[in-house]
Amino acid sequence: MKTLHDTPIKVHDIFKSLPDQQRHIRVVLTNGVAGVGKTFSVQKFSLDWAEDLENQDVSVLVVLSFRELNLIKDEQYSLLTLLHVFHPTLQKVTAEQLAVCKLLFIFDGLDESRLSLDFNNSEVVSDVTQKSSVDVLLTNLIKGNLLPSALVWITSRPAAANQIPSTCVDRVTEVRGFTDAQKESTSGGGSVMKSCPAESSPTSRHPGASTSCVTSQSSAGSLLQFWSTC
Repeated sequence: MKTLHDTPIKVHDIFKSLPDQQRHIRVVLTNGVAGVGKTFSVQKFSLDWAEDLENQDVSVLVVLSFRELNLIKDEQYSLLTLLHVFHPTLQKVTAEQLAVCKLLFIFDGLDESRLSLDFNNSEVVSDVTQKSSVDVLLTNLIKGNLLPSALVWITSRPAAANQIPSTCVDRVTEVRGFTDAQKESTSGGGSVMKSCPAESSPTSRHPGASTSCVTSQSSAGSLLQFWSTC
């Protein structure tokens, strides 16, 4: 994997190849210390998508937090049922539709995960209707056995990021927060944001999907230092 030292990248461009890159970016891992803005970046990305501003090639965007997934770690689900349970707006989506539309799965907060992510010995799951444990579904989704055309974005604190093998990741990014100069130029010294409950996050083109989840003071959201590190 080629290393790119401190290459700035906009959050809505994390799945786009850099000019000197030819390979497809399917799995992105974003690192950042606590409170630096990882979840805010996810919310901003989701809101821009829902408001038809960015990444309009994505048909369905699904945001799942590891904190939520911990609650069902001992239960058996198919990926299709998992989507229906956590995102009711997708109830009418069929297995056939999932296979042909472009999906983006965002898994927020790997550092909070209590799942056993075994990328070497877990069973292979390639059918979205096949039931398995949540950790097995995730490993197969990340490895590309399950919905190989789907994009995957994972956020984590640095100490937990090594749970995902580097061979499964196409790009690693880092959120570094504000520089001192940016803090001074932003009213209040930082961003002011409101986040909506997970169940009302925009996830599809469904008429009932909320598109008013995140607000930011001034242009603070665009000042977050987002870097591609490899």
